[in-house]
Amino acid sequence: MNFSLFNKLAFIANLAFLTALIMRIYPFMQGTNAESLVLVTGLVISPILNIMVTLNFMVQWYRGAKPYADFVQVFNCSALGIQIILFLFFSGWLPLSNINP
Repeated sequence: MNFSLFNKLAFIANLAFLTALIMRIYPFMQGTNAESLVLVTGLVISPILNIMVTLNFMVQWYRGAKPYADFVQVFNCSALGIQIILFLFFSGWLPLSNINP
């Protein structure tokens, strides 16, 4: 798989991540397969893809290839930063379920 495809997959996973954040505030789709898909894609797969895409971008930049940073790449790096902050400081706020105690 090439870098462009991983970048696009990470973008879609980041949209699922933002949807999962919205679902924590306004619960909808509770108990459906779509909810499970959004939560797993947004909270599990998205950080993994973001790390891969960002590391690949940094390696290309370090080697002097001058990779093109478009909107999708900037969005993916920003989402990774948000995910790191949420994981380090608010880890109890984003469980892998949408059931509020």
